[in-house]
Amino acid sequence: MNVFWGVLEASLMGTIGILLFCIISFTLKKRCQIEYKKIVWLLIALRLLVPIHITLLPLPLSIEVPNYILRGSSEWNNSQKTTASAKILEPINNSDAVQHWTTNHLVFFIWITGCFIACAYYFAAYLITYKKLMCRSTENVKPQIREIYRTAAEELKIKRLPEIRIMEDTDGSPFIIGLLKNRVFLPDKDYLEQDLYYIIRHELIHCMNKDSWFKVILLLANIMHWFNPSVWIMRRLAEQDMELICDSRVLEFASQEERKEYSEVILSHIQAGNRRYSVLSSGYIQKTNFIKRRFQNIFSTEQKKKETSTVILMIALLLLSGVFLSIRGSIAMYPKSRIPIESGLEVKTDVDGDGSTERVYVKDVVSGTDAFTQVVAQFDDGDTVFIDYPDYWSSYIISGDLSESGKADIVLVRYSIGSTFGAAEVSVIYMEDRSFKEYSSQFIKNPSIEAEQPDNFSSDNWALSCLGAAIIEKDGKNMLRLILNEDIQNDVVKCIDCSYRQDGWYIESLQIISNYYSENKEKELLNQ
Repeated sequence: MNVFWGVLEASLMGTIGILLFCIISFTLKKRCQIEYKKIVWLLIALRLLVPIHITLLPLPLSIEVPNYILRGSSEWNNSQKTTASAKILEPINNSDAVQHWTTNHLVFFIWITGCFIACAYYFAAYLITYKKLMCRSTENVKPQIREIYRTAAEELKIKRLPEIRIMEDTDGSPFIIGLLKNRVFLPDKDYLEQDLYYIIRHELIHCMNKDSWFKVILLLANIMHWFNPSVWIMRRLAEQDMELICDSRVLEFASQEERKEYSEVILSHIQAGNRRYSVLSSGYIQKTNFIKRRFQNIFSTEQKKKETSTVILMIALLLLSGVFLSIRGSIAMYPKSRIPIESGLEVKTDVDGDGSTERVYVKDVVSGTDAFTQVVAQFDDGDTVFIDYPDYWSSYIISGDLSESGKADIVLVRYSIGSTFGAAEVSVIYMEDRSFKEYSSQFIKNPSIEAEQPDNFSSDNWALSCLGAAIIEKDGKNMLRLILNEDIQNDVVKCIDCSYRQDGWYIESLQIISNYYSENKEKELLNQ
């Protein structure tokens, strides 16, 4: 299901690219050749077809929007542990989590259904049209047509000639269809020699430019992003530019009189051709606005610049604007965490975010009457960083990216000496400038939760004791799970799942768990 959130992000980026490119095209329409526009349309379509995060800058521009549930799952190296944890957590998910799950899957189902329907429709339309055309056309072509066909092909230096067929339809317009094997279809009517030359040359240029494949890429992007109106607009504009390119190539060295003749040929077929052929064919587009634009292009003799600097400028602006950059937020998928969730007395993890792993371990030190816990990080360059916590032993650590900073946070669980019910102290620390620092233990209360919510999980909060902690993956993000004392004498605890915010830990869910000790639930809840 995470694929959809990648598609959604690509769709947002594609929309930015389409809008920006339309602005750039309008600004530079008299300065560059239209062939360059086709290159950029192709790049945008390819980006739309790649639903993954692609960043081309060291510090990609990002748009921050409020966090919600549409986020990418973390990539854990200990995948078996993740699967087990997901199964264990399922019975205690609250109604909000179930609703989030249902909403996510419903949205994914709607999207994939739309893709399937669109794909089935276009594929069926193509097959039906192709079969009808083959049945209602013939290879018996007049010698005059074949001679002009060969002449036009020689001028364009086409060695492998597409098959040419004559349709029974006399009111249609010429077009080309096929992917691996192109076929040119002409209506069964009498043509003037010059008109026929223009028609055939136009269709052969489509073959040379691989326009059938260009239309396939546009169509696939349109199917994948059927919900995005800007992609439909992109496809229409790109296909129009494709026709303008063919017109320009046909009239490359034409006089004004020849341009007039060519426009009359186009106009006659636009007026006669009322039938719609397959979306993968190249025909005469009959939109009124485009016909006007097409004639303006035909009669324009202004030489456009052939410098590649213009298209490079276009592409650079698109890239820098965010077409290939990531958006962070509620409707975009977060970059998958490369920090695995691990626990024990020692872990290998990336605490400074440089891409390499450091040895991080915990040791309980007893010296005479003093006892304290020490967390140590050892770097490859020999540097050692540590932080001490007094008066505790029987400790362990858990590593994972809770703050989504790209580096590991360390949860230290320290069990009290002499505790009869397993009381613990929990601290969450992180590395900054080769020094351990501690996150706040303050809770941010959730207004949608009716149960009483604690203020913090600090060791100074004597009214509340921790019984354990874990890092879990839930709703597509890493959360801190805390087991807190509710009524130990009656074997009742609170299970709080919270996510990191800059000003504290936001309580995502709160569960009252009965029979915590008697049914050994700590092993399930803490994934021990």
